[in-house]
Amino acid sequence: MTQEHRPDHPHTPTPAPRPPPADPAPKPGKPGWIDDLAQRSAGLPGEPPPPEKDREKSPWSHAGAGIQFALTTALFAFMGVYVDRHWGTPPWGIVGFTLLGLVGGMYLLIKDALKDNAAPGKKGGKTSRKDDRP
Repeated sequence: MTQEHRPDHPHTPTPAPRPPPADPAPKPGKPGWIDDLAQRSAGLPGEPPPPEKDREKSPWSHAGAGIQFALTTALFAFMGVYVDRHWGTPPWGIVGFTLLGLVGGMYLLIKDALKDNAAPGKKGGKTSRKDDRP
């Protein structure tokens, strides 16, 4: 014999809440967020990127690349000063870290330049000079 819940009767137990229904399975045509992330990070083929506008980059983007280069170099130089003061190794800490900052800044600058010069749909710049010949 089971008792039903009656709001007017004080001794009737309250029924236990039901768990929420399970989420429906993802649609086969549309990947979930984790699949999309894996596809983008692994470079797997998928939807082509949206077309970029045919216009030149603004001068501010080039100024930003120069500022990034200068700040990278300065940050590493300050790290070199700290190393020299902490371990008493002048001038090798500042020389080494400044060179490391210059190399890292040049890497980022060249990477950005190659990305800007890349043809639409390709991942890098030109691969050979044969493309320039008629």
